[in-house]
Amino acid sequence: MKQAIRQGLRVVLLAASLAGLAVAQNVAASQKPPAPAIALRPVADVEPAALSGMLDAQNQVRARLGLQPLVWSAALTESAGALARTASEGACTLGTADKAMRGRDVSLHWAAAIRRFGGEDAAQELSAPYVVSRWREGRNGYDAAKGACRDKSLECQAYVRMIAAANRQVGCARNICPGKAQVWLCEYRK
Repeated sequence: MKQAIRQGLRVVLLAASLAGLAVAQNVAASQKPPAPAIALRPVADVEPAALSGMLDAQNQVRARLGLQPLVWSAALTESAGALARTASEGACTLGTADKAMRGRDVSLHWAAAIRRFGGEDAAQELSAPYVVSRWREGRNGYDAAKGACRDKSLECQAYVRMIAAANRQVGCARNICPGKAQVWLCEYRK
């Protein structure tokens, strides 16, 4: 009987001490300063699969010059898409595309349709890195000392935009015209 009473007392004491520990923990927890707010970073904008390699190709050019890499912008991609559709309206020639883009901070590449055997026009199969390589050819017309193009070629102008040290974001788009020519655009933002 004494042993049963002792066992009961142990259980009561153990329960009381556990309850006291829980109360002590709650008091200590309530006295802690609030945890600092965690700043959530927005999900990074992602380059669309149809333009795969565009960002990397441009950043390779910038890296060779010691420039900070560009980051992809979904907002600029939407804007570039709207501009590409505008540049593709009407006859969708290089001249009309260039005219539609004048005064904007965009790099433009226009590619003619190719005639397939049998007379059907088709869009050329171009990759984003190929388009960037065409823009990179613009460095031949670039005067680094003056920081400007020696000529008015689209490639040089695109190269200048691509390597502009102040530019931090890029968004690009491609549009196939009804006649199968295509317009590639990248828009930049500081």
